[in-house]
Amino acid sequence: MESEKVLQRTSSLLQNTALSDVTFIVGPPSASKKYVGHRVLLAMTSPVFEAMFYGDMADKSKVIRITDLAPIGFENLLSTVGIPSECCLLRLSSPIIECLPQNQNRLCD
Repeated sequence: MESEKVLQRTSSLLQNTALSDVTFIVGPPSASKKYVGHRVLLAMTSPVFEAMFYGDMADKSKVIRITDLAPIGFENLLSTVGIPSECCLLRLSSPIIECLPQNQNRLCD
């Protein structure tokens, strides 16, 4: 099925940090975590990220620092707007990346 091919390809791309085009460094310098992601996938899943990356005041930075928010707060923010952190962002401190199986319907609806 074509949608399965799209999901497999998307999963493969998400697991390749070399193809990511945005990095978030979240938290105070002493306790920050790094997340890499894909602007287009974040924008597809959230109007907040769409405006952030492609709106009139788009942020073109490759690295976005968020020092006034703890990493858990960033992950909660993502889930609040409907983006599980494992869907479109990869936490670099995580040894295992599992993406898409639990989120297939979000990308195919």
